[in-house]
Amino acid sequence: MGKTHKRTVTALAILLACCPGVSALDPSLDISQYAHTAWTFRDGFSVGNLFAIAQTSDGYFWLGGEYGLFRFDGVRAVPWQPPAGQHLPDKFVFKLLAARDGTLWIGTFEGLVTWDGARLIRHPEFDRRKVQSLLEDHEGTVWAATWSSESRFARLCAMRGGSSQCFGDDGVLGRFVTALYEDSSGALWVSAESGFWRWRPGPPRRESTEPRNISALTDSEDGRTLLAVYGAGLLQLEGDKLQAYSIPGQVRIEHSATAKSMPMSCSGTAMEPLRCDRLADNTEAGYCVWKSVLSQNARH
Repeated sequence: MGKTHKRTVTALAILLACCPGVSALDPSLDISQYAHTAWTFRDGFSVGNLFAIAQTSDGYFWLGGEYGLFRFDGVRAVPWQPPAGQHLPDKFVFKLLAARDGTLWIGTFEGLVTWDGARLIRHPEFDRRKVQSLLEDHEGTVWAATWSSESRFARLCAMRGGSSQCFGDDGVLGRFVTALYEDSSGALWVSAESGFWRWRPGPPRRESTEPRNISALTDSEDGRTLLAVYGAGLLQLEGDKLQAYSIPGQVRIEHSATAKSMPMSCSGTAMEPLRCDRLADNTEAGYCVWKSVLSQNARH
């Protein structure tokens, strides 16, 4: 993998850290037309492949990836060191969530911990499990879900105030959960191997049994639930069916010939398919940078 690809992906990852706020930007402009600062490999910014970015209430950015957890102050990315005698469940930090109370939730390939600035707390419900999704709902409950490549089933847990309630050990979710999302009405949506679920409020209800690799969800301006699906693009939920969703105007995706099919997504569950114009995808063939080009109709 070339250094140029690494530098590009690292810079874009930092720029996408606050992706939900991109809606105020002019989509007709290329990202290079905005004033920005890039930290590259040449500047000593070497943190490996990044999987997750979060910003805590103290202003620090936290970067999770193949080399562990880094704290970024806008100038330097410093490897984070846990208190003496403690350690992360695994060096691969895959998911990060900055909760509203200032706590940083750290999901790895082998478990889940939280850091409140003074204490590193392990959550045994996720020991030896890959944390695939993290979400804080409007009530302050943190939801975490797993992906298992083994014979055991995926686990979904709701955690608040030191207590937790877990689901999925009966196999209802299948082996993995790919995404969590809370819509504007407060409903919690879960994308799992067993289907697409409306988990809260009320008892869990499966809206679709189609197995889909959903990477992100959002609401459209007209109230529809939209889903970014790996290999299938952008879909919408119609009754109990997932159907193709057409974006007004013309959208062209530019990518290298070796890239896999990939929907436009900012990060995690914060998807802005019409506004975020670049996505870094780590494919088997290397890194690819994606760019959406919107027609005049799509911009107005």
